[in-house]
Amino acid sequence: MQILLMLGNGPLHAYGLAKEGSAECGVELGIGSLYRTLNRLRTAGLIEEAPAESGGGPGPARRPWRITALGREVAAAEARRLETVVAAARARRFLPDADR
Repeated sequence: MQILLMLGNGPLHAYGLAKEGSAECGVELGIGSLYRTLNRLRTAGLIEEAPAESGGGPGPARRPWRITALGREVAAAEARRLETVVAAARARRFLPDADR
């Protein structure tokens, strides 16, 4: 879910995802597990390879990823599901009311 959310603003390569994940929510994404997750998301049709970056810098080109239409649908459905979980947590006083 976090990777789909990060790709919601545009394509990112693995290093950008790892960096943004750490900055945004304090999640340290190990590069090995990140690549395995990217492969699973690609296989499921939730992300796809974006056109390669041109930069002409040293080293291999970074492979950017972008969210697909299906990925957006899945992320939106999961966000709606999480909303109901948060509402239940508030109703049971695990979280404060949103208006406080």
